[in-house]
Amino acid sequence: MAILIIGILQLLFKALYLLIFLWWIMTWFPSMRWSPFGRLIFSLSEPLLQPFRKFVGMVRIGKYYLDLSPLALLLVAWIIVEVLKRIIVAIFLR
Repeated sequence: MAILIIGILQLLFKALYLLIFLWWIMTWFPSMRWSPFGRLIFSLSEPLLQPFRKFVGMVRIGKYYLDLSPLALLLVAWIIVEVLKRIIVAIFLR
């Protein structure tokens, strides 16, 4: 049972990683944002990224800005998954 739950957690994290990766690629091609696939990716990713933008903000590099909220989101999600995995293992291996 623990292996199944951990597998589901890892699958959800991989799905989140893929979503954020696709969002990141689409930011390079603004016209892709308005395609049906682009609207789907942005509508799924923006609600997750928005809270992190309040805390992390943008980093200025020369005349450009770098959005670090995807990195912060993935880091927090990874930490949560790792903590949950350890809790699940501790509960099921008593």
